[in-house]
Amino acid sequence: MSKQVLSGAWQPERVRLRDDQAIDKLDAEFQLGRRAVGLDAAGRKVLLDGGERVAFDALVIATGVTPRRLPGDDLEGVHVLRTLDDALALRADLLARPKVVVVGAGFLGVEVAAVARTVGLEVTLVDPLPVPMRRQFGDMIGKLVGQTHSDHGVALRLDDWLTVNVWTPAAPVTIRTASGAGSTPRRKVRPARGTTV
Repeated sequence: MSKQVLSGAWQPERVRLRDDQAIDKLDAEFQLGRRAVGLDAAGRKVLLDGGERVAFDALVIATGVTPRRLPGDDLEGVHVLRTLDDALALRADLLARPKVVVVGAGFLGVEVAAVARTVGLEVTLVDPLPVPMRRQFGDMIGKLVGQTHSDHGVALRLDDWLTVNVWTPAAPVTIRTASGAGSTPRRKVRPARGTTV
């Protein structure tokens, strides 16, 4: 996600990390839309979902994250941020100048809260942990992140059971959960028997 795209300062095309010519110069083979389903560390190969094996000299396991879902995330005005299209839909809704509740104080949550405040919106950041970004940086840095957001006018609701009132055009909805929000690492990596990762 780009704060500049979310705020409207950049057009979506600007977030591309490299143009096609630069990608061609990498001399890399991309296996887009494919899943790695196995690892042969001794043979230095990754098994793909179609049965193919891809050899490697060095391997980076970067499984990404999956957004946690809360009840009501399919309601109008409620967004789960994962893709550029998700960010553009959120940007469109921010133009209506709503009161914003950001559920989850990880990387994306604090960035969305910062953008919403920067454009002058009333923002509440909610997380069941005592400080923002605790999972990423621990309590000391998380406390500084929280203080910075608070200094800029973000209301913090931290270290609490999560209760969020979502006001939709149809009716208010209250969401209560103790499980938190944000994202969880994808940990479904199953190396071959005897493999050390």
